[in-house]
Amino acid sequence: MTTILEFQLNLSYKSWENVFNGDDVDNIFNSFLDTYLCTFYHTFPLTRRQHTYNNKPWITPGIIISSQHKRNLYLLCRSTKDSKLNNHYKKYSRILSDVIKIAKKMFYNKLLLTSNNKSKTAWHLIKSETNKTKCNHGISSIENQGKICNDHLDIAKTFNTYFTSLTYKIFVNSANTHSTPSNVCPLNYLKQVFVRPFPRINLTPTTAKEITEIVTSLKSTNSHGYDEIPTNV
Repeated sequence: MTTILEFQLNLSYKSWENVFNGDDVDNIFNSFLDTYLCTFYHTFPLTRRQHTYNNKPWITPGIIISSQHKRNLYLLCRSTKDSKLNNHYKKYSRILSDVIKIAKKMFYNKLLLTSNNKSKTAWHLIKSETNKTKCNHGISSIENQGKICNDHLDIAKTFNTYFTSLTYKIFVNSANTHSTPSNVCPLNYLKQVFVRPFPRINLTPTTAKEITEIVTSLKSTNSHGYDEIPTNV
């Protein structure tokens, strides 16, 4: 809270002449955003923190003690080679395995029941159990005009050339199909579709109260948009 008050104080010291006296909307917005972000990054510098995260929160103190006891039994079975002790170790291992399954099931069921987005939580649990938290979608090679390209720069250029020329190819194919002259302006198609005139757009001026209501309706999260400013700030 103190940092946010400091951020507001630093904003009050800034000069906003370029914002209020400008004529071009784009220049006004860029000037405002540059001043805002400069103050934002100065007030909220990036810091690195190390967090200790337990990737298996379903492990209880009882499971930890039982697992240690299981290791002790395993070492004892290796040294004595007693058949009764070996059978006891196998039975103990089966019981501990069932207890772990029940503990995981209870923990995951609680997460799903208390989650606001059950689908997202379910997929997160599936990825954590299958160890598929990261997927590599990188393209190592691509075929271009009968040749295999392995260089990443050539692959990027191939995709860029394909997508930049795609609209022209579609336009040419469409023109050939409908036997339309190639020198026809694309706006003519819009004029043929939208025959009736559009109604006038009346823009009502906004108020400070309306802006305040919109800002207060935002969720207080760390996500941000184009302006790179979190909504909680």
